[in-house]
Parts: sequence; structure tokens; C-alpha cells
Amino acid sequence: METNGETGQTSGSEKEWDKLLSGGQEEAQNGQKYSNNTGPARSSQPSSVATSSTHSNVQGDNMNPNHHHPPIKLTEFEQMKLAAEEPPNDGKKSNIKRRILKVIVTSMFIFMAVGVIVIWSLHDASGKDYSDLQFEIDGEFLTVVGKRLDEVTITAHLGGEIFAGRLTEKCPNRDKNKKGRCISWDDGNMVDMTPFNIDDIVCYNVSWINPINVYPKDCFEMDIGHWYNMLPGPWPITAQRKTALSRFGHNEKNGMNVIDYYFLSSEGVAIYLPGDGPYQLSWNESANHMMCIAPALNGMEERKNLNYFTCQGYDVKATHLAMSKKFHLHAPRNLSEQVKYTDNFLWSAETEGSQEFYGDQLITFKNFLQSSNFECNVLELDTHWQQELGDLKFNKAIFSGIGSAISMLSTDCDFMLNLSPLCSLNSPSFSIGIKNNYFLIDALSLGAKVLTHSNTQVALWDINNDDFSAWFSDAISNISTTYGIRNFKFLPIPQTFMVRHSNGSDLLDHDMYGKWLDLLGIVSENLITKGTFRSQDKHAFLEVSADFVTNENNASCIKESLSEALTLGLYGYPYILSSAKGNINLDNDTTDSFIRWLQLSIFFPAIKVPSNIQFSGEDVISHAQNLSQFRQNFVIPILEELRTKVSEVMPFLRPLWWLDPQDQDTYSIGNEFLLGDRVLVAPVLCSGVRKRNIYLPKGSWLDPMHGIEYSGGEWLTNFPVNQFQIPYFVLQENNESV
Repeated sequence: METNGETGQTSGSEKEWDKLLSGGQEEAQNGQKYSNNTGPARSSQPSSVATSSTHSNVQGDNMNPNHHHPPIKLTEFEQMKLAAEEPPNDGKKSNIKRRILKVIVTSMFIFMAVGVIVIWSLHDASGKDYSDLQFEIDGEFLTVVGKRLDEVTITAHLGGEIFAGRLTEKCPNRDKNKKGRCISWDDGNMVDMTPFNIDDIVCYNVSWINPINVYPKDCFEMDIGHWYNMLPGPWPITAQRKTALSRFGHNEKNGMNVIDYYFLSSEGVAIYLPGDGPYQLSWNESANHMMCIAPALNGMEERKNLNYFTCQGYDVKATHLAMSKKFHLHAPRNLSEQVKYTDNFLWSAETEGSQEFYGDQLITFKNFLQSSNFECNVLELDTHWQQELGDLKFNKAIFSGIGSAISMLSTDCDFMLNLSPLCSLNSPSFSIGIKNNYFLIDALSLGAKVLTHSNTQVALWDINNDDFSAWFSDAISNISTTYGIRNFKFLPIPQTFMVRHSNGSDLLDHDMYGKWLDLLGIVSENLITKGTFRSQDKHAFLEVSADFVTNENNASCIKESLSEALTLGLYGYPYILSSAKGNINLDNDTTDSFIRWLQLSIFFPAIKVPSNIQFSGEDVISHAQNLSQFRQNFVIPILEELRTKVSEVMPFLRPLWWLDPQDQDTYSIGNEFLLGDRVLVAPVLCSGVRKRNIYLPKGSWLDPMHGIEYSGGEWLTNFPVNQFQIPYFVLQENNESV
């Protein structure tokens, strides 16, 4: 963002982009300056003399012309130093005295310098006092207490009521030199707590060792701070949220189709379960403000173990960065060049229910894109392209002529197909799978595991079976060769319990998703996935689909799209694709929230727009064109710069506390986000809203839409936003406080 140093006006190109966003309605607000209720707005014109906060403090303390200094009085040390520098008296005695004095002065100087260094070191360390986690046993529970600067940040009760009031002793045969503590009971149950460090954060590895006839249940008091994870509902999560998931794991949808057992607190606490699960999870289930975890009963004795890490850092960001480096899988390469196709809109071309064949609908939509000056880029074909899941060929009844349509449009468009890990029992492929043992098997019956999905009975392909992988890869390669389709989207694996691989081995979620994405990555030029589990090292965009729901005020609102994107970034998935579920029924109210979804999504790493935008009306189409140009001129340069830096540790989209993790006002804000560290976006998420409150972290923030600069650390109340504007702010380059 550039400003003219002499005039203080924003650059001409920037003004043009802002005009595009305003939809021609900004003239009504020309000359108006919004002022927050806690401080005056300032002109965007920079000061002619750049001064840092340090410089200002020096001026205030030492350069006040009205401040009268007392007569200068030399300290004892300065008097001694001056005496040492006086011309020596003649004679041997004077020389000896002078040398002694020099030695004394030098020694004092060294002593004082060392003292200053020590004091400064202690002062610097005092801001990062990583206090050890403490363990104690009370009358009812084995309790783990996390502390930071003598403040309790979390309390965990291990074992639940199973072991309440029973005598404990030290674990037998434990290495005496091993740090931490191990507790055993008279029936042989044991829990081991071993401390370790990740960078500057302190952790304990809590592990139940071969539980006997019990499923241990550990509960954490969640009253302190705010929590960030993928549980359904508003983000962040508070202790008052009531969520009971009797089984949490093996691909159960928990907010969306991404699983990670990682819970992060605004108080710098983290809980991480490294195993594949499945687990039982409850959050405030009995109105006790606790999160409880336990192994889920699945018929496999070895899964009764419970192991997790609980960690404490000085602040939420320090803890998160350390946890990410330790536990997220590291991507093997930079994707900056491979993701260029996402600079422009992607499109979903669902069937419109018209009498046209699907191929003709594609041609009609392509003509709309061309007449509206949109790039065709990538067209995702209708989800129901197969007659039955697992057919792996087009349904001729609906997709007649699809080959010729794709061939006609292939000059300007690429195409994408959905692929599912499921096979319908009605598909001819099911017989092939049964004959060749291509399906996951039920752990009890040892037959193919059958589930109900969308009112259809289905089996799950076993990606761990090499013969199936070869057969499936050949089928996809044939589609790619026949139709020229080089892009695929992997649909999520549904909830699976009591399941094993076809060879009888245990099922691991990471193996399933990792191997599916590896297989499709070979045959796919660009890969998107709707679900995943610990696959941060795979090259794929994760799709976040917004739903539009009616709130208590009867307004249409975007549901959880932003919170899911922010959480995925914390989980180690920076490449997020924003989409809308299905084809939206664009009535007046939903059209407003659809516009707000477009404005939100324009800042995402990728965006996919539904094809029925062609029926949304001239105002919406015109605004989408303006947003597309704004994305090219403003957002994409930022994304290009960030692509060389983002990773499983550093996301594109960041929560507000990322800039200043000591700012408690940022902990509870889930409806604003950062693009990198210098662009703050405050989207409107419900229809009919024309003003909102916005919090700006510390620093100087420019509102490019109105050319006004605001001081951070304050709320802007009732900030005006018309239908075709999205509030965003740019942190100024001369700001030295961030």
C-alpha cells in the first residue's frame, strides 16, 4: 500500500480498486469521516517527520524546554574517574597511587557492566517465565495443574471417578532417573507423566499404561480462557458450550470433515492426542464446564490406551508455533507455482434442473462467463456424475454428450471431477470389489463393512490394498485420457468403527487419507479434498463450504465458514478453498448474504463460485466482477508474497491474536481475521447488516475505502458498511509497535 509522501493521498490505482468495491455507491459517503467513540480519526497523511515511539519518549523525557535541571553533581564513580585522568604528580609514589586508582576504577567499571548485563538478562527473562507444570493428588482425583506466572491456566482430573479414593503407589520398574511421576493402583492400572520441552514451552506426556478392565477418562476444566478447535458452533469455544460426541474420531464429522485432536487455549495451554483414536469426547456434557476424553470402545483391546500431551507456553502464539513445529507433518515443497490456477475464480457447475442436457448447460454457463468477462479457469462438474457411487463412468441418462461439450470448451476451461471412497452396493463395481477383497472389512463379521450414506448402502474401498489402488488408478486414468479431465476432488471418508483393512490389519486414519491423497496426486494436476486427517504434508487444497442459515433475527447468515478456515490454519492447512454448499436459492435475503460470502471469500487463498450466479441479477454480477478485479490487483500480490512463507506452521488466514498475543481483547473475536500480518478484514456475515463493531489491534491502520487512518487498541463502534463494501484495514509500514 503506497501513499504519496507530499500530499498524503492514496495512490491512483488503489483508489480505483476501492471504487470497484464500492459498487458506485461511495459517492454518497464522500467527505464523511467515521470517528470511533474512544478517540478521533486521523488523516491518512503521514507526518512530515517520521518518529518512532522510542524517539517520542526521548523527546518527552529529555527535551522539554520547560523542564529545569538541577546543578550537575558528579557521582563518586565520576569523581574517581576524573581524578584518575588528572596529570600525575612527580615521583614514584604518585605513579603508584595513579595505577592503583586506575585498577580500582577499571574494576568498578567491569563490575557495573556485568551487573547491568545480569539485571537486563533477568528482566528479559521475567517476561517469559515458563513455569513448570505441577502435579498433585487431592482427595478425589489425580490432578494435573498447569501454571503460568503463578496463575492456574488449566486443571486436569485424571482417571475420573474410577480411581477416586483408592490408594496409589509409585510404578514398579520405572527408571529412577526418569523425570516426572508415575502412579499405579493395586489392580495394576498405571498412569505415567513425563515432562519435556518444545522450544520454550513445557509439556507433559500423559500415558495410561495397559489399562486393565477400564477405559480411563481424563477431564479438563475449561473455565479459563477461550479455546480454538473444530467443534461445531461459534468460534472460539467457551466452557459454556455443550457438545457431546460419544465417538470422536475415525472421520466423524466434527464441525466439518477434518479431524485433529488438537485443542489450543488463549491462556497458552495446548492439549494434543497423537494417536489415531477413536476417542470419546464430551464438552460440558453434564454442565460441568469440562472436556473429557477417553478411548472409544471398538473391540480392539490395544485401543484402550490413552496417551496425550498437555503443554503450557507464555502465550497462545508461542504455544501454537511450538506445537505446530513438533506435531504437524511438514510439507516437502513450496507450492507457490503449483497454485497459480487459484488466482482466478473456480466454478461449480451443478445441474440446474432444466430440460437441457448437462453438456448444453455447461456451454450456456461458459457463454455467460465469457460475456461477463470472467475467466472460465476450472469448472467442477456435477457431484452426481455417476449413476451409482463407484461406477467410475458418466451417467449417460443425464450426461449425454458430455464428451463433446468438454471437448468444445477445453480451450478455455479445465474440468474437475468428484471422487468418493465409497461404492454403492448397486454398482457393478461392488461385485468386482467383493471378488477381489477391495473393501474394508467389519472387525467382527470379517465381511465387507457396509454403511448407509445418503439413504444408500455403501462399502468403503480399502486404499491400503495395493491391488485395489492399481485398479482404481487405471479407472481414473482412463477417464482422464478419454475426457481430458486432469483435476479431481476427494470426498470425505464417513464415520467408521469396528473396521479393519482387507488383510485384517488395524485401520489408521492417517494411512487412509494419506494414501488416498498420494494416489490421486499422481493422476491429478490440481487436487482438492473435502476431508483429511493429519495430512499437512500432502499437496491439496482443503475445501470449506459455507452454509446459509437463518438466525434468531430471521436474517440469512454465513455459517462457520470463517471459523473453519481459521482453525484449519491452526491445524497446519494453509491452503483453503472457500465454496458455497450446492446451488444457492438466491431470494432477496439470501442474495444479500451471498454477496457477503463473496466479499469474505475474496481474501481466501482460493474461491469457488456456484454457477447459478448467472441468475443473481445485474447488481450481484457487477459486484462479483469488481471483486474479481480487486482480488487480482490487491489480494493476489499479497498471496504471492505469502506463498513463499506460509507453511503448516504459518497460515495465510490468521486469528486476530496473531499480531499481539498479549491483547486479551483479541481472544474472543471470531468474526475478524488477518491476511498475513498487515491486512485486517472485518466481514459482514448476515443479511441486512449495514454497520458493525470492529476491533483494531495495536498499530496504525489505514481504511483504504475512506482514506482514514485509525489508532489500534480500540473498537470502532457502529462502523458503516453498505451492501457492496467490505471493511478492511492495512497496517502502516512506518508502524514500529508491531
